[in-house]
Amino acid sequence: MTRELGTQHVADGPEWVLLRRLASLPEPVGRRALRERLYRFGQEPLGAPGLSSLRTESVIAPGWSVPRLLGPAWHTGSQPYGGWRTWNTMRGHDNPAPAHFKVYLPVVVRDLPRLFPAVAGFLARHGRCFAFKYPVSAQNLGRPDRIVLYYRRPADRRADSTALADLLDGADMAYVPFTARDGDTGLHWGTDSRTPDGRMVSWRARVTARVALHLHRARRSRISVDETIRRVATGLRDDGVDPNTWCTVPTVRVNR
Repeated sequence: MTRELGTQHVADGPEWVLLRRLASLPEPVGRRALRERLYRFGQEPLGAPGLSSLRTESVIAPGWSVPRLLGPAWHTGSQPYGGWRTWNTMRGHDNPAPAHFKVYLPVVVRDLPRLFPAVAGFLARHGRCFAFKYPVSAQNLGRPDRIVLYYRRPADRRADSTALADLLDGADMAYVPFTARDGDTGLHWGTDSRTPDGRMVSWRARVTARVALHLHRARRSRISVDETIRRVATGLRDDGVDPNTWCTVPTVRVNR
């Protein structure tokens, strides 16, 4: 279902239900607080005690050795970065790309012990990604983007998505907000962009930051909820984000 706001159409997806709720709040909310609420939206409550003391591998691959599952082509640093355990291969290392295309594997946590070893085996034998990551601590497995695969070419992302959809057929999947859905596979994807100084910016971090900016500005104007949503959607389109699909779109800047 979509809502028509002037000449704009915005889908009634979970993100827009949340945005309408935030737009309706009577109290002022700072831009940073909005961004944090948007980024954390979709966290799955785990509820199991003691997860904070467990490493993720003990939950997603109990009884398995992840290095052995992946084989010698994959390696990881001795120190995790930003709370993530990242595995890398040299595939495509000599061909740096202006963007990274990513696949989110939001398999629900209860099914990860059964399915992660199969995913790791696929990556070792057939996968086309050059890196993937998961949280170091099991307590962070509740985040919707709990396993992320990275690609340098869209064609490789699409090929692996098709194969992984077959591998994970029938698995329960969480929803990953502010990312594009890959058909009816349950997988999601996004595009990390490179800044002029060479840094990669996470897709979800970038999108939720822009949504928070547009929402904060609109709320300060004390306009209606519908007009607030219209301004957020328009701002996203100007930023190069389709507010219905959460895919990148060409930007067309106009003077207002």
